[in-house]
Amino acid sequence: MDASLAVLIGVASSLAASAVFLAGMRLILIPKLGISQQIALQQNEKGERVCRIKVVNQRRFSEVVNVNFELVTLRPIAGDRGKNQKLDPYVYRLTRLELRPQSVVALPRCRGSDHRAEYALRVTTPQSTELTTALEHENSQVRFRAYGEHAWSRRGKTFEMLYSTAQSARSGDFYLGRSLDMC
Repeated sequence: MDASLAVLIGVASSLAASAVFLAGMRLILIPKLGISQQIALQQNEKGERVCRIKVVNQRRFSEVVNVNFELVTLRPIAGDRGKNQKLDPYVYRLTRLELRPQSVVALPRCRGSDHRAEYALRVTTPQSTELTTALEHENSQVRFRAYGEHAWSRRGKTFEMLYSTAQSARSGDFYLGRSLDMC
């Protein structure tokens, strides 16, 4: 009786420890990307006005691989009208904007000794007028999505930021490093 109780306790405790370990690994082995809450309006080398969004790998121990970006404007259009003749708030016209880069093979891990901040990236779109007019239009939004995979586990996650007001885009540049704030 005592031996079977000891075996049962041993099996139960090993199952509990395995569950705690797997839950911890599940939280650690996913990518973590930070996206700036504002869009920087700048002039590029050719004198053209461009918009930039900053993306940072916030994992200190692993890089994020197969990173893809998408920037879309969402403008409300006249949908089905109900009894009260109001527009359906969920009907949008999607316009995909060109991005540079569209994807990145890898974002290195975040570390303080990296003085060039290679774990941070500024994604640029040359279609600044389309983006700013979408932000000035009432009920319009700009959606930025970034998808990345953890380098070890290959588990992927999509990160999204919605910009919905004209104050979301302003002239300036981002601070160097992990900060997602603008100067």
